[in-house]
Amino acid sequence: MDSVSTSSASNIQMDYMKLLITQLQNQNPLEPLDNNEMASQLAQFSQLQQLETMNNSFSQSLATAEFVSAG
Repeated sequence: MDSVSTSSASNIQMDYMKLLITQLQNQNPLEPLDNNEMASQLAQFSQLQQLETMNNSFSQSLATAEFVSAG
């Protein structure tokens, strides 16, 4: 189940990147995309990936602890 959520998050990030590239290619040169907003969105994806990694590690540790306590 963890790989499914990670896969979905990766798909969401890839979809976002495709949309961002399309937006950059078609933006109005007189009103370009705000750099701060773009950087903020990319930072949020980085934080999401880090949280998912921590969550997966915690889930694995919990499963190991449950296995050890059951045995």
